[in-house]
Amino acid sequence: MRIISGEFKGKILISPDNNEIRPTSDRGKEVIFDTLSSILYKQDKEYKEINILDIFCGSGSLGIEAISRGGKNIFFIDNSKKAINLTKMNCEKLNIKNVNLLNYNFFDINLSLIKQADVIFLDPPYKSCEPSDILQILLSKNLLKINGILIFETSVKNQIQDFTELKLLKKKNVSRSSYYFFIKI
Repeated sequence: MRIISGEFKGKILISPDNNEIRPTSDRGKEVIFDTLSSILYKQDKEYKEINILDIFCGSGSLGIEAISRGGKNIFFIDNSKKAINLTKMNCEKLNIKNVNLLNYNFFDINLSLIKQADVIFLDPPYKSCEPSDILQILLSKNLLKINGILIFETSVKNQIQDFTELKLLKKKNVSRSSYYFFIKI
């Protein structure tokens, strides 16, 4: 795993030592951040202006990529202590200070712990979570601002139902993963 752009471009992240954490591939990150950067450009926003949540953060690679590109206010959330520790080690390795690490179950998280986000990375375990259920919970918790961007990673085998609160901007497939880019309306 490496950082693909920005301040930490080319830096190698610490990888998980087992299959409990499934990091987003470098190719997947390229697709995510090329598309996200294009959407932010169209919204006349920069990374330094937005609040970001990296939910089911795993190794923290998506949030750290956003930090590398200028992101300042990022919350990493995972119910796995191993994932939070791995994210912390990756931030320490790159000397990233002032990060918000929350070892909480997504299903129990409430908005009083975090700021409402402009961008959310949502990468739940493929097999143990139904994508539509996760999205419904996210919307019920009101974690995403109006016009906020949600990047949802899931297996290409999964289908996501339509939600009146979300507009699908793009869907991209890379290998066995699908990346959905939604805007909250």
